[in-house]
Amino acid sequence: MEMLSNLNKPYTITTDDTGSVTNYTLILDPVRFEDAGMYTCMAEFNVTGYNNTDDSSTATYDSQEASDVFNLTVHFLPVIVTISKERDDTLYAGTSFFIKCDIMLDPLVTIPVTVTNQWTRDGTNVPMGSADATITEGLNMINTLHYNATVMFYPLDDADDSGMYTCNVEVTAPNSYTYLTSTSANANTSITVMGK
Repeated sequence: MEMLSNLNKPYTITTDDTGSVTNYTLILDPVRFEDAGMYTCMAEFNVTGYNNTDDSSTATYDSQEASDVFNLTVHFLPVIVTISKERDDTLYAGTSFFIKCDIMLDPLVTIPVTVTNQWTRDGTNVPMGSADATITEGLNMINTLHYNATVMFYPLDDADDSGMYTCNVEVTAPNSYTYLTSTSANANTSITVMGK
């Protein structure tokens, strides 16, 4: 557990006329991914009693503590996924072609994340390489916030390659960030391949 003073976070303390604390507020503005986690608010106070006498030497002291816990779950900002084709003209079997998926993370993502990608065609996973090695795909990191994944056809096959292609993306945080939720997005496009 880290104490607030070690977290270097802004906070406010409200007191009444006697100097007693009536409100203690932690302010997270803006909320960052590193802020996700479990927070505990602890208060300790002393109660003094005089045993119904005016003699302070008979006073009793009682120390009490109270605490409350809350979990702050931070959601990733949406990932932006766009898809583009090498060309939009008529596609013929026997020619090469590619579909590219661009993946952009929000600039506020400052922690290490895992970006995974899976292409599907008409709802079925596209393998890393088909039996005849005509389809390949890969996820490339351009920079920490920009990735792309490309399906390449060498060459197109009219029987197997027509259909709706979807680029599915998931962004997850490391296991140490248990209070961060993952996010996912997709984009799709369809192609029709004509015979030779």
